[in-house]
Amino acid sequence: ESKRESESESESEDDGEREEEREREKNRKSNIIVSWEKMSKSKHNGVSPSDIFETYGVDTARLYTLFKAPPEHALQWDTKQVLGQRRWLLRLEKVVEDVRFDLQRWKEGEICGEVKEKGKEREMKTPFLLSYPPPVTEKDIVLLRAVREAVESAGQSMDAHPPGLNKVIAHLMKLSNELSASLDAVSTPTPIHALVMRSLLIMLSPMAPHCASEFWERLHTVRGREGAMWSVEGCSWAGERMSGLKGVGVFDFSWPSSDAWLDSHDSPTVDFVLAVNGKKRSLVSIPVNEVENESYLKETVLSDEMAGLKLTSNDIERIVIPRGR
Repeated sequence: ESKRESESESESEDDGEREEEREREKNRKSNIIVSWEKMSKSKHNGVSPSDIFETYGVDTARLYTLFKAPPEHALQWDTKQVLGQRRWLLRLEKVVEDVRFDLQRWKEGEICGEVKEKGKEREMKTPFLLSYPPPVTEKDIVLLRAVREAVESAGQSMDAHPPGLNKVIAHLMKLSNELSASLDAVSTPTPIHALVMRSLLIMLSPMAPHCASEFWERLHTVRGREGAMWSVEGCSWAGERMSGLKGVGVFDFSWPSSDAWLDSHDSPTVDFVLAVNGKKRSLVSIPVNEVENESYLKETVLSDEMAGLKLTSNDIERIVIPRGR
């Protein structure tokens, strides 16, 4: 009996101790105060840059600090949020692999011609020259508008005093999302996707030079042909080689700028019915500023799958545009 009493007393003491512990825990939780302090050696609250570089990479750390706040402002460091920039770079790497050209597509001759001349092009190891402007589909229009907006907005932010690098990164993230969405909507990437990625990498290079340089080399290296690279001429919105430079790296090209061809795909459009010999063949959207351009209209008719199926440029005697409709 005395043994049972001692066990009962022991259990009651344990219950009392547990109750006191719960009360202390409750009080501790209610008194927790979260505060942010400036990093300093005396407070032993610093974050080692070398640890961040080794874990996430230098470009990731640089993107995080530039995106979190402008360089002239203080920022609240949160290592967990560094992962967001790391994931974005990994997504960009995947997009680069998705839009890379393979040798089979080059052989088909659908999007480029092989450079035959010797000299500079051969020295730069760019045996393939992308035809410009490339063919554009309806699904490409949204992406072209997105890259035009990014080129102009990112350029304005970069030219600001001081430069708004956090805004530039935000514009590039938005453009990369548009590019990913466009790739998801098609079965095979088009030259437009490669050019948009090229433009994005040039704008990314000041903030993430190592990744931009590596992605640029992967993007321009043709699959299935060692050492073969592609190039493009006359495409200012995807970067043009700066004068006096002979390299083919991302830092040898100028900051993208919009051109007339890109602007034409951002203008309002008018829907036209295409009729051949009085018979309706198709429906197309024509930019308002090209409605009076007969050569543009002729190219549109010939490139249309239905209207241009059995036509050549010599078959078109005249183009009639209905007025007042």
